[in-house]
Amino acid sequence: MTHAPRPEERLERPYQEQLARAGRLYGRVLQRAVPLRGADGKPTDIDSRIIDYEDDVWSFFIHCWHVRDWLKHDTTVDAAARDRALRAAEDSQWLQVCADLANGRKHFELRRSRVGAGPSTVRASWTYGATEWTLELYVQVSDARPEPVAAAELAWQALRAWTQILDAEQLPMPPGFPDLTTAPRVSVPAC
Repeated sequence: MTHAPRPEERLERPYQEQLARAGRLYGRVLQRAVPLRGADGKPTDIDSRIIDYEDDVWSFFIHCWHVRDWLKHDTTVDAAARDRALRAAEDSQWLQVCADLANGRKHFELRRSRVGAGPSTVRASWTYGATEWTLELYVQVSDARPEPVAAAELAWQALRAWTQILDAEQLPMPPGFPDLTTAPRVSVPAC
């Protein structure tokens, strides 16, 4: 994966800064492998790493959904194109899930649910003989779809939705934006 630009790098449009931030956080969501032992040979504090991973996942959803706010206030984007893109974001199944997760975490309690998305379970697992833990955080994506979805897969779908929306309006992605042609590999939930 290529890097998403840092804020100090020149971006063509302001919304790209927030989208680049979501792209960098997506990279963290994909970092689910944790060594069983540290460099000092001691066992990894997996509980601490799970908390860090949860923070990265929830930060991703908050920043990914708030691309919408940055786009809404970006006066460098043609008003008609901006309105169409905002409507498409509101209509996107994956971005609606993202909105519920973001607003539920940001405001402690989700008061206005779009689809009923919420956290499901977190799991750290390892296979006998393996050298790493594999972290997965699962999300219930809607009231109508109770089976959990891995956060890494949902993050991929949300960024793909933004890509499709912006491409439809011929709005540029930030330089170095993650390649989303292949879905991340995730483990089946055992919950």
